Amino acid sequence: MTTTHRELDPVEIEQIGTELDKLRTRVAGELGAEDADYIHNVVAVQRFCEIAGRVLLFAGWFPPAWAGEVAALTLSKILDNMEIGHNVMHGQYNWMKDPALNSRTFEWDMVCPGEQWRRRCSSSTGSCCTTSKSTGSCRGAEAGVTSSRC
Repeated sequence: MTTTHRELDPVEIEQIGTELDKLRTRVAGELGAEDADYIHNVVAVQRFCEIAGRVLLFAGWFPPAWAGEVAALTLSKILDNMEIGHNVMHGQYNWMKDPALNSRTFEWDMVCPGEQWRRRCSSSTGSCCTTSKSTGSCRGAEAGVTSSRC
């Protein structure tokens, strides 16, 4: 099976950009208490699992406690890195203005440092770029892209 594609012309690119801007505006307008409650509940569950797992360490000689310890600490780490850290680092919860969930200040316990995941924005232009994990270079308006969208 072969696929063919054509290059988009500048008008089509601008139309797609306009549609994406409208979608972003609509989604941003729908953000609210339900979304804030969700992430706060996930953080609470993650912290509970970490504490419970560490408490169960003291009973690790008892096989069911050991299994519970492993399960609790595993779930805690998964929630911390995949649900909280990943989304926060990409700026998903910056709209809440919560310093604990802000992508510019959040740090996680992960193999790669947070700086490699952060989305950086220019305060003067408002444009954003994402750091390439493989090269460390910036992609987006600050890397010379002339479009207003990154």
